[in-house]
Amino acid sequence: MNQLPHRRRADDVFRHFLAELAVDMANMGVSAAEIAAVLTRRREDIGIYLALDTLEYLKRGGRISGAQA
Repeated sequence: MNQLPHRRRADDVFRHFLAELAVDMANMGVSAAEIAAVLTRRREDIGIYLALDTLEYLKRGGRISGAQA
């Protein structure tokens, strides 16, 4: 699948978070089956939220109209 560059970077961050969680759980003695179950559930909870200071550059780039800005 062809993804946008920012999407790939976000996916890398998510994978890193889940990998750290798996390592921490393994170090606590949690079974592989339980780790897999937790990671599967947590994967659905991960998302990114953005807050913009201004809509100026979205307007300039044609992403939104002047009325929307």
